[in-house]
Amino acid sequence: MKKITKCFFGLLLMSAPALAFDHDLQNWELFIFQGPSDSRLRGYLEFQPRFGTDLQRTERVLVRPALLYAITPALTFWLGYGWTPALTPQYSDEARWWQQFQYISDASKLRLTHRLRFEERSIQDMGTAFRLRYMLKAELAFEENRTWLAVAYNELFLNFNSPSAGVQSGFDQNRLFIGVNRAIHPLVRLEAGYVNNMVHRPNLAQNRMNHVLFFGSYVTF
Repeated sequence: MKKITKCFFGLLLMSAPALAFDHDLQNWELFIFQGPSDSRLRGYLEFQPRFGTDLQRTERVLVRPALLYAITPALTFWLGYGWTPALTPQYSDEARWWQQFQYISDASKLRLTHRLRFEERSIQDMGTAFRLRYMLKAELAFEENRTWLAVAYNELFLNFNSPSAGVQSGFDQNRLFIGVNRAIHPLVRLEAGYVNNMVHRPNLAQNRMNHVLFFGSYVTF
């Protein structure tokens, strides 16, 4: 675990551009519905509004439906679509097809999730951008019944091509999250925490550092 973490953050530091940051306070709300849990083929729907400019504006909206197939109880393959338009500072439409593998391992009270996602992003006036995302997530249960969880993850985004001045190959962004998760019903969990979101902006003088207040709800049926 320690070796994986050191390698991951080492890659992040080598990939991230060394520029000053423009800081913004944001709020991301996440609503996820997934099931049926007893089937190998499941449906997935995600809705996520994001509020930025120091919480004054709706910055982006994400709608992501998908199908996932459980290859094994621990390994799943996902195929999805996303409509993710940016609303500020001006409207920019974006649609994505995405594919991912997700692997979950349990060791006593610790659960690790590895998620590898590939996206084909059709961005207005920019063409198609290809992006790879890798997330390592750790959940530590406080009790055997997993009512309360301490949660942390890091997700690295890398672009494969340069379709425009605004999207360049190499480091795109990184998200580091720390928070808590609580079951309020056998089928419903709530999560809250802080996301540090570092975004590379190749055509601007400064990169962006988003300080995100995150609230999520997860419904499994």
